[in-house]
Amino acid sequence: MILGYNNDLKRYGVLDFDLWVKGKEGLNCGQSLEVFINGEWVKDRIERKNDGTWYLVNNNQICGTGDYRDSIEGLKVRFN
Repeated sequence: MILGYNNDLKRYGVLDFDLWVKGKEGLNCGQSLEVFINGEWVKDRIERKNDGTWYLVNNNQICGTGDYRDSIEGLKVRFN
């Protein structure tokens, strides 16, 4: 599963291949997840700044605004 921006909901969601994962079409601020970074799974959560930028709390250099070139776009994720 990967993170992708859902233009209809104006928030990041989770895709499995090219389909939105039921119940994960639009993640809420504070949503806990694990991301695959540098070859390992890391616990984190997603948040949104007032300017509309989404970011990972423990890896705040990874962020996005809905552009497909953003560093958060396409990250591998999983949920416990």
